[in-house]
Amino acid sequence: MKNRKNFLLLVLLISVLVACSQADAAVPADDGVSEIKMISTTEPAIPYTFAGLGKKEVVNDVLTRLDKLAIKATFFVMEIEIEKYPETVRKIIDNGHEIGIAIRPKQGETLAETRQSIIRCRKLLNQRFGVATNLVKQPWGAIADTTKAAVASLNCKLIGQSVNVVQSKHKDYSSADQVMAEIFGKYVYSLARGQIVHFRMDYYTNMRLVGDLLEAIKRRKVDNIAYRTSFDNPINNSANDSAYTIKPVGKILTNKQYIYQYPVDSNNVPLRLNNGTGLTVNEHNFMAEVSQRYIGNAEVDYEDRMLGYSKMDDRRLDKIGFIHTNDNVIFLTFDDWGMDAAINKILYVLRKHQVSGTFFVITNNVLNNPNLLRTIALEGHEIGSHSDQHKPMAVRDPITGKQAPTLTKTEYIKDFAKAYQKLHDITGDVTVHGRPALTKFFRPPTLAVSRAGFEAVFAAGYQYIISGSSNTHDYKAENVAQLVRTMKDCVYSKSGDVKKGAILIMHMGDSSKYTAAALDILLTANAAKAESDPSKFKVGRLSDYLVDGYSQINRKKSLRLNNRVAGQM
Repeated sequence: MKNRKNFLLLVLLISVLVACSQADAAVPADDGVSEIKMISTTEPAIPYTFAGLGKKEVVNDVLTRLDKLAIKATFFVMEIEIEKYPETVRKIIDNGHEIGIAIRPKQGETLAETRQSIIRCRKLLNQRFGVATNLVKQPWGAIADTTKAAVASLNCKLIGQSVNVVQSKHKDYSSADQVMAEIFGKYVYSLARGQIVHFRMDYYTNMRLVGDLLEAIKRRKVDNIAYRTSFDNPINNSANDSAYTIKPVGKILTNKQYIYQYPVDSNNVPLRLNNGTGLTVNEHNFMAEVSQRYIGNAEVDYEDRMLGYSKMDDRRLDKIGFIHTNDNVIFLTFDDWGMDAAINKILYVLRKHQVSGTFFVITNNVLNNPNLLRTIALEGHEIGSHSDQHKPMAVRDPITGKQAPTLTKTEYIKDFAKAYQKLHDITGDVTVHGRPALTKFFRPPTLAVSRAGFEAVFAAGYQYIISGSSNTHDYKAENVAQLVRTMKDCVYSKSGDVKKGAILIMHMGDSSKYTAAALDILLTANAAKAESDPSKFKVGRLSDYLVDGYSQINRKKSLRLNNRVAGQM
């Protein structure tokens, strides 16, 4: 009999999985079987969820503070709480908050028993309060497969959390600072789009601690994501749309405008992004291809950050880092990776000035926040690779003083291919104004180059290796004014002329705290210039210039090609 029950459970699980795979589900995390810990959405919104109605004083305090902050949240209530605290449930609903079902399956509880528990709670909510919900949460404990199957069989969503604010060791903590120091640590500067934050209201000894925490998290980890300067602040500028909101889980899940599927459906990805480059690079044509497809940097040469090339080879490699063009065009690029607090500010500035950039992403942590990467792509920016583990192709050996590799060629290929696959799975299907966001552009870590590394880049399917003319070193900047001066030096010659084809290397990491404001000042000053002003620049897209046939070593050929392409646009 036991074996038959197990068999039936297995059949039900398989049928649920098949049904969900055929349904028009948003993402695997939202498929009704997996626990949704982070909603796959590009909406600039973060959900707060609450559970535990046992302490009326705490619930009232939470509701008061949420109302003061104009926040709507999701409250998960148990069947027993509906029976025991109906006035509290009614107050939560009357305050405009969303209601979900909280369940606590007993050890060994069957699928049928869990189903009945959800059904009873659903019915009770509907009969007493007119509430219909498909949101279910198990507030604590390991979630059994039977629970997942029961939730899915009722077409419900199993809601988890990205950040569980309440931990057992915090029971007697007295301040929000104590809890936040342990929940977030030193290096979590902000929350992320779709990241679910969960609070338990019936646990702390300090009755005001939950309220203190919901306010502190909003202030320190949500409000800091917005772009706020003395000259542009969402408080007094209605056009500043950089702030994130806190919304109920269901409101975000049902906003299909922003929900997406991860990984993306490869059938929706342009063939040229799925297939190889079509390049045939071998020992006979290697230097010819590199000399055409490598946009270098003046600081990288035979003596520094270069490995496996002879002095003669060095002469064939680009050192200027400029795109060949006769136009007053520059290119904005951003390296590495960071959190919403840093990157959202850059995105706002680019959106404000209606210009695009190329984001060269280190992918080793990108799957922790795919929503942010997809947002970058959807806003019309180009996505390139900066490798997965950021291992330079050459470093100086402290003992010998010579350049040495950090990985083997095989390891480089694996790393670079892995990085591209991650970018592909998140952004491969994004096309804005007929242009794919994902590119086959690669920026070398630390701009260091090697023959083995370049062979690996081509083997991994990339087309162009792009360093750039000017590194702003924005992560070292001491203030905004200093960085603005640096950016101007990158854009203008000493005589004030635009450095045509300049590629600015900036960074999107959390340490680049002045980048967005400095860039805003630079672009604002440029926008104020008359169209006839010879010092006025425009911001270009690398993919408009780095087209088939472009050759970095042959300026005349590239100019003819770019003029022809420009005439077709």
